[in-house]
Amino acid sequence: EGERGTVGVRLRAGFARDLPTASQELNRGHVIQATDIRMESRTQWGPPAAIDSSVADIVGWIAQRRVTLGTRLAAPTVAPPAAVERGDPVEVHWATGAVRVTLSGRAMGTARIGESVLVKLDTGKRLRGTAQADGTVSVMQPRPLEN
Repeated sequence: EGERGTVGVRLRAGFARDLPTASQELNRGHVIQATDIRMESRTQWGPPAAIDSSVADIVGWIAQRRVTLGTRLAAPTVAPPAAVERGDPVEVHWATGAVRVTLSGRAMGTARIGESVLVKLDTGKRLRGTAQADGTVSVMQPRPLEN
C-alpha cells in the first residue's frame, strides 16, 4: 500500500478577458482615439476587477509615456485629460442646503476630474477644491487659505 501524507500546492488563479491594448505605437501626450485601441484577450491574474475597461472608457485619455503596439491601455500608461489647467479661469461652486455660491478665480495648478486644485479667487483669497468634469471647481468648506 502507498503512504499517506499531505502535499502543499500553490495555485495561481486567472481568467481570460478582453482588455484595451494599443493598435499602434503612440507618442507621449497623444490623445487616445478609438482607432488607437484594439481589444485583446489577455489572462487577468487574481480576482476580477470591479470596473471593466472598454474602448469608450479611454477615448480622449492621454498617453503618459511612449506606448508600443500591444501594450495594455490602463493607468498609469494612459490617464484622463486635465479638467482644469494651471492659469485657466474657473468658476468655484460651494453649496449647502438651499444656499449656493459661485465665485470666479484662476486655477493655480492642473487637475484631472476628482483631483484637488488650488484656486486664486478674483478677491486674492485662495481656496482648495475638487476639479469637476465641466471644468468647474467644487469646494466643500469655503474657508480661504492664507495668502
